[in-house]
Amino acid sequence: MPEGVEVKIEGMDELIKKLDKLGKMSTVHAGMKAAANVLKGLMTVYPDETAANFPDGPGSSWYQRGKGSLYWRIRDNARVSYGKKSEVLSSKWTSKYSESKTEATIGTNVSYSPFVQGPKGTQSKAMAKIGWQGVDTVANKELPRIQEMLFAAVKRAIGAA
Repeated sequence: MPEGVEVKIEGMDELIKKLDKLGKMSTVHAGMKAAANVLKGLMTVYPDETAANFPDGPGSSWYQRGKGSLYWRIRDNARVSYGKKSEVLSSKWTSKYSESKTEATIGTNVSYSPFVQGPKGTQSKAMAKIGWQGVDTVANKELPRIQEMLFAAVKRAIGAA
C-alpha cells in the first residue's frame, strides 16, 4: 500500500472537541467521508493508454489493462498471458473512516501500487512520465477542495451554512 498522505487542518482538533460536546459531529463525519471518497475516486482514474498497452505484431509483448502481461506467440499466432495477472488497480482503492479518531484513510492493497501511484520516492519515474499521478500529488493538488469540503461540513454543523 502506498505510504500515507496526511491532510491536517490547523485548529481542527480543538474544534472537533467542541463540536463533539455539542453533539454535532455527525455532519463533520459525513463531510470527512465525502472528502475521502473524492480522493479515492481520483485515484481510480487511469492516464491515457500508451503504445505499451497494445500489441505490436507477432512476437511482441504488452500490458493490457485489466488482464496483465500478454505475449503474441509467433508459431500459432496466439495471444497468451504470461507473468503476473493484473490486480486491477482502479477497482482496489478503498476508503475507511474512523469516527473515534475522526480520521479517514484511502489506500489499496495492490502489490504494485507503490510503483504506479505511490508518493515521490516510491513511484516509478516511468509511471510518472506517462501520466500516473502519485497519491501525494493528488492529495496536494486537491488540498484546497478537501479543506473547503471540511470547512463546509463544520459550517453546517454549527448552523452557519
